[in-house]
Amino acid sequence: MLIIQIVCVVCFTSFTTVTSMPLRCDPLDNVSYHKQLNECIQCEKCPVGFGKITLEESDIVVDPPYGSSSCIQCRPCKPGYYSDVHAYKCKLCTNCIELNKSERISCTSKEDTVCGELQFNAKKDTPRSTDKSDGDSHSDGLQS
Repeated sequence: MLIIQIVCVVCFTSFTTVTSMPLRCDPLDNVSYHKQLNECIQCEKCPVGFGKITLEESDIVVDPPYGSSSCIQCRPCKPGYYSDVHAYKCKLCTNCIELNKSERISCTSKEDTVCGELQFNAKKDTPRSTDKSDGDSHSDGLQS
C-alpha cells in the first residue's frame, strides 16, 4: 500500500490518497531500494528494547514504483511493550491479571512481565458473620 500526498494547485488544498500500486521494495517489509544495485536491501533489525516507528511517523520518502532508499527508524518500545531480541516490532507485555496470576516482576522495554502463581478467587457458599449483636457467635455455618 502506498500513501501519496497530492496538492491541488487551483484550490490550494492538500489531499492524501492510498493506492494499491505495489512497491518493488516496500519499507513496511523492512527493505529499502538500493539504486546502484537495483535491488532491495534488508533493513537492520532494531536492538533489544526497540522497535520500528510507523511509516506515518517516519520522514522517509517513498518513490513509486521502487520504494524508499532508506529504512524506517527504530525507537524505544512504548510503555506496555517490550522487545527481548533484535526485531522490527515491540511485543505487548503479558497482563498477569488477565491470566488470573500475580505480577512478580513488571514489564520493561527489554523484558516481558513475570507472573507469579495462579490466584484463586474462592467464594464461600455460606457467608461468615462477625456481627455479635445478637449474642451468638457464628462460625463457618457448622453446628456442633
